Amino acid sequence: MTSAEQVMRWLILVIKLPADPSRHRVAVWRELRKIGALSLGQGIWAVPEVPVFAAACSVPSHSPTAPAGRA
Repeated sequence: MTSAEQVMRWLILVIKLPADPSRHRVAVWRELRKIGALSLGQGIWAVPEVPVFAAACSVPSHSPTAPAGRA
């Protein structure tokens, strides 16, 4: 590998949220799009493993007012 080549690492996020109400899924989708995440399929997202994305992804996976879900 030359000095110009760099290995890009990715974080893969698998997110499960209840079907209803849909506003919670939409809110998560919007936040992921806002940080530049790439959708790989139903509830599967990828982001480059760089500090800005790692910080955005380290937000707690749930809040007291959010529905039960998993990240």
